[in-house]
Amino acid sequence: MIKPEHIVAIDVAPAELDVAQTRRLAMHTANTWQADRSLEERLRDTMVGKAAELAWQQYLTRQAIAYRIWDDIRQDGGVHHAPVDGFIARADEAEFLAGDMFARIAREWQEGAQFRRGFLAACERRGIFGFEVKSTRIAPRHVIDGQINYAAILDDDFLVYPLLRAGLLDEVTRQELNNRAQRAAAAERTPYILVRAYIDMHCSTYRVYLIGYITRTQFFQSDQLRVTAMPQPNKSERAIYYAVPLRLGQPLSALRQALGV
Repeated sequence: MIKPEHIVAIDVAPAELDVAQTRRLAMHTANTWQADRSLEERLRDTMVGKAAELAWQQYLTRQAIAYRIWDDIRQDGGVHHAPVDGFIARADEAEFLAGDMFARIAREWQEGAQFRRGFLAACERRGIFGFEVKSTRIAPRHVIDGQINYAAILDDDFLVYPLLRAGLLDEVTRQELNNRAQRAAAAERTPYILVRAYIDMHCSTYRVYLIGYITRTQFFQSDQLRVTAMPQPNKSERAIYYAVPLRLGQPLSALRQALGV
């Protein structure tokens, strides 16, 4: 279970981000549920996401955990949504993960914004685990008297898109997405490690708060998993997610032992 003292803060300077690459990614980012989002808005959102990913990479480096980001593997110019943000590996598989053969195999198994069925499971059997970092800006509801309220953040959720990513979440849709087949289909294409990050945009750098992680297995087997929509008018009220409370995740310090990395 994640507690406030488990949260890791890492500062990322804007100069550390590859703006040209981020702009290319933003140009190909679909407005899944916010139809009128401009390119500059998409660029700002993508920069926030890339800051979170970079903070996660810095954390892995500090912990001497072998990793490789998808941007180091992809050759699609950012046209497709990344099927994972990257991979981490057991120490005995670090060399294979870093090599040309793994990159070639991963590209061959990519199918648009996803991997073909079975790829992620095969990686996991070998000790290579896909990860996804989902980022959110610190909002007024997360702040009390000018200070970040970690307890409020921990009232939020880990999030995974179902196959239906956006629409009207009525009771019929909720029941359909909650059935075993729909959950299994979503789980099959979900990276094994789900990391949650919050970004403070009110300082000269991106201050990234790495909250913790949850495994795909823990997420989809949670008795507190629910289907939800986001309550932000004119922005994300059409986004549909599977959600599990952040508090039910694991502190980052547990990652090495849990996965044997």
